[in-house]
Parts: sequence; C-alpha cells; structure tokens
Amino acid sequence: MDGSNNMNSRRISAKEGRPSNLALYREYWSPAESITPLNGAVMNCAEWFQLYGGYIFRTFSTGEATDSFEIPETMCAYIRSRLERITTESAEREQPAGSEQPRCALMNKSGNPSDAQLARWFVPPLNPSLTTALPPLHLSKKAWERSVSLARKLMTVARRQPYLVRSAVSGYCYAATTHRYVIISDAHDAEYGKMLFKLVDELDLDGPTLRYVGFRAGARQNAVQALARSFGLPSAPGDYETANNLESLARLNHLGIRICWGDSHRSSSEWHQVAVLAAVTELWRCVTSTKRFHSAL
Repeated sequence: MDGSNNMNSRRISAKEGRPSNLALYREYWSPAESITPLNGAVMNCAEWFQLYGGYIFRTFSTGEATDSFEIPETMCAYIRSRLERITTESAEREQPAGSEQPRCALMNKSGNPSDAQLARWFVPPLNPSLTTALPPLHLSKKAWERSVSLARKLMTVARRQPYLVRSAVSGYCYAATTHRYVIISDAHDAEYGKMLFKLVDELDLDGPTLRYVGFRAGARQNAVQALARSFGLPSAPGDYETANNLESLARLNHLGIRICWGDSHRSSSEWHQVAVLAAVTELWRCVTSTKRFHSAL
C-alpha cells in the first residue's frame, strides 16, 4: 500500500457537504515528505515511553527535577517546544472562529497541520503554577505494563516502517472521536483503516486488536461486516452505538474502527496513551531506521 498517494488528497464524506476528519487531515498533511531524525533524540531507545513519559510528567506536570532522566538537552528543549505549541494551539482553538480564519480547524497560521486536535487529549498539570497542557498518562499498574510492551513494539516497527507509524499515530490523534475511534466514511478514509490493520499486524503483540463500531439511527442500524467489505476492509468483531443525530441516516453509511486490548470492547487506554505520547515526541523521528527513511509503506 502506498500511503503517499492515498492520504494526500481532499475527499468528501458520505455526509453531505462536510469532509470527514480523516479527509481534513489528509488535505493538510504531506505524507510524501521525508522523515528527518531529530537532532539529539534518544535514538533507538526501547524504553522511550518510560523516559519521555516520566520526563514530561515530572517536569511539566509537577515541576520536579529530572536529573534521573538521561535525556539530551536538545531533546528536552524539543519536547518543551512541542508541549508549548500544543498548549497555544489549544487556546487559539477555543476562540470564536472569524470569517478570515481557515475553514479547516486542523490548519494553523503557518499553513501546516495544527496541533489543536491533538490538544483534545491533554489535561492541566498537577502543579497549578505550571501552565503547559499535558497528556494525562493515567494508567493502572497493569495497563502501564501493557503500554510499555506496546511502546517497545511500536519502536521496533518505527525502525522498519517509520511512515506506517507516523500515518497510524498521527491519523488517530488528529481524527479520532472523543470515544477514541476513527470513523470511515468512504473508500479513501478506508485507506487509513487498512493502515491500522497493518500496524496491529506488524506489532505482532498479544493484546491490541481491532473492533468495528456500527451505528444505529432511529429504528435502523448498519450492517457492520457488509459495510467493512464494501470499504475493502478485513473482517473483525463489531459493536454498535447510537448516532448522535437520530434523525440523520448519514451515519448508517459510516463505520468506526477502534483499537481494543484483548477481549475488551472498549477503546484501549494503552494504545491511546502510547499514541499520544508518540505524537508529542514524534517517535518516528527518534529512531534510526534499518532501511532508508524514504522507504514506502
């Protein structure tokens, strides 16, 4: 699958006149751009989740010293700038939209994909004197252990297929609903769904699994498996949710995809936290690929 062609053009969803979240994301994202490794990043560190997560939590949530985290100063500065930009984008997003502003909420003033959507997953720091919004990183001990194993696997895949990791992680963080699933509204959105299936397969980890979300509207509901086949997606277990607008039948043409853990029917908190932290630190730029970075998916 060539993500550079399928994820870079504007498409209209089945809902009349309104592009899907994934379509808006594709419009202002350039997957064909080369991936340049970060200067001073913790390269090829399998424990990146613990290091970066601990550093962010200690420094920006509580204000504690971080001498125990042996992270290069250049990477510390980069993480700080990323968090500050995400916080700024979040504040701008809350302002009333004027007629002179871009119609796409994902586009910032420089014409690049905005971090405003990513900031949806952030919370205020524990220390009230600190202002930078942060990924919550609230996980039970068991979930934390799962997240660590998932993060290690994601690093391994990023070494071999950085474009796949960037596509799957960024697409999820920018396009997922607050219920933590992405909505497939047409065949072009389905290309992203195929990336998620490919990533879970590449992770080769006992835990992450994909489930579909079907929708009910009034007395009707869509046929999950038939809709998945029509989008060219593999078969997977499915659940149903009631559409927000019961009078609109457009949602019956849509299909949600969520990453769960094991037999759970809920969106995986482990995947969510790892994905958000990977997006903050741009994990795909923190590895040395075993292939050239310009390799296609």
